[in-house]
Amino acid sequence: MNSKLQFFQKNYINLLFYGLFFTYCIYKSINLDFWYDELSWTLNFVHQKSIFEMLHELSKKIYNLPGFYIILYPFYQISHNNVWLRLPSIILTILAIFYTQKIATKYYGKHYKFIVWILYLFTPLLHFITLQTRPYAFVIFCSAYSFYIFYQKQELSNLSNQIKYGIAITLLAYSHWFGCLLIAGYGLIDFYLFLTKKQNIKFITPYIICFFSFVPWIIATFINNIYDISSYWGEEPKLKTILNILYLIAGNKLSFIVFSSSLIMIFIKKRIKNTYIDPQHSAIFIIFFILSIVSIYSVINNSASLIVTRYFFIFIPQCIILSTSFIAEIIHKIKTKNQHKTNFLLLSFCFSLCIFAISDSQNIYTKPLAHRFANYQKLINFYKDDAQQNNVLLWFLEQK
Repeated sequence: MNSKLQFFQKNYINLLFYGLFFTYCIYKSINLDFWYDELSWTLNFVHQKSIFEMLHELSKKIYNLPGFYIILYPFYQISHNNVWLRLPSIILTILAIFYTQKIATKYYGKHYKFIVWILYLFTPLLHFITLQTRPYAFVIFCSAYSFYIFYQKQELSNLSNQIKYGIAITLLAYSHWFGCLLIAGYGLIDFYLFLTKKQNIKFITPYIICFFSFVPWIIATFINNIYDISSYWGEEPKLKTILNILYLIAGNKLSFIVFSSSLIMIFIKKRIKNTYIDPQHSAIFIIFFILSIVSIYSVINNSASLIVTRYFFIFIPQCIILSTSFIAEIIHKIKTKNQHKTNFLLLSFCFSLCIFAISDSQNIYTKPLAHRFANYQKLINFYKDDAQQNNVLLWFLEQK
């Protein structure tokens, strides 16, 4: 009993934050109906199918990887309630915040968990991701978790951490195709550390685990895919487009200023250290690596551009860490013996972030949440000629 009391006393702030966030998400989900993408894509894969039929259907549509759908499948078999089916996304978002928090508190100090929480909470995209039955929450969870385990492995490269990292990047590979780019970024950092004799050849073990775990899906997709991947709906690879994506991921004007300042500060005042032990250096490398690869590919193959805003959700945790590291460094430089001044600066930043977030609350990417299909009868009439009588969209609309 004493140990439980000690646990509560030590973690009551964490429990309070995550409890309130969970309650808020459930409350917002109660009157939030599914929208077209959730019905016609996500739920269509699990509706009236066995798990093998679901996997076969996913392998035919190359844009969708099975990680999130395997989690969603048992939830859908229990109930079709919209709040219940949003639970996986809510839980995965909480875990993403938790693992990002663990990185920040370990490297910058325990009080910086509040900065992580605020940066997440006042990112409109987070609410868009959390309140949807879509794979995005699984993507940012895998990104945050793999980033955390990546640093655990760097500090202690034992068999246990190697296996954990192998599992983490395998989950990442099955979350989204951009997960493979993130894994490649991790791999390049590990390879650099190997070349500089900071680690031995055993670093390759988790990547071998991931490769052989993911190859079966690549083969199945290659055999079954029905889409023409030579043309795609991505945006043109322009600097303005990239900056707009970074702005949306940052969340609001102040967060974007902090994020941009962290990039400038690292390039102007600091060389990237050989050890890569500080997560800010890995974060900046990963962000620019993914942006560079995608931009180069999209320029070469303009008709099949991969510049799609939601695909870049994968490095939201890295952006949060980068912004947190910048704030930590600024506060460290101006910190005096008067702790109250430091606390005042933190509170001032938090208050300013709230003001900017409120002023940016009409962020264009959150608009789909406000455009749910209210007139179900109109949609039923629109889809009445659908040849597939088991179409999940029609089925759900008829329940209303």
